[in-house]
Amino acid sequence: MSRIRPNNKSKTMMSNTMTKLTTAFQFCILTFIYSCSGQNSPFANAKKLIDNQDYKGAIEILTSIIEKQPSFDSAYIERAYAYMMVGDIQNSFNDYNHAKSNPSYEINALNGRALLNYNLIEYQKSIDDCSKIIQLDNSNFYAYYCRG
Repeated sequence: MSRIRPNNKSKTMMSNTMTKLTTAFQFCILTFIYSCSGQNSPFANAKKLIDNQDYKGAIEILTSIIEKQPSFDSAYIERAYAYMMVGDIQNSFNDYNHAKSNPSYEINALNGRALLNYNLIEYQKSIDDCSKIIQLDNSNFYAYYCRG
């Protein structure tokens, strides 16, 4: 009993079929990812409100997101910034400190807190946060600038 071996033509056809399947699969994955993080998500809408300086509207949406997803640290970072812009300093600190507890968001939270302390003329606290950023990421231009 002999084995059937594919010739060059069948190898090319198999290769073309695999390429088409791979491309189709990649398209499906990208479509899924885009739909999950779509332009109309509440988080994207909140960021648009911040860009348009509607901080109170953004705070409402971000608070709703956080109530449903308490571990969504990006929402805390954005809400902290919005709180800072409306002058709600304590809530801004609370949100930055919450996000800082997640190592993935620590630098962003420290950046925000440094800016907040700088605006409050708490320069040493701002410098301390920038120094922590530099310890975590010694190529962070913002931290060197802020600390200087």
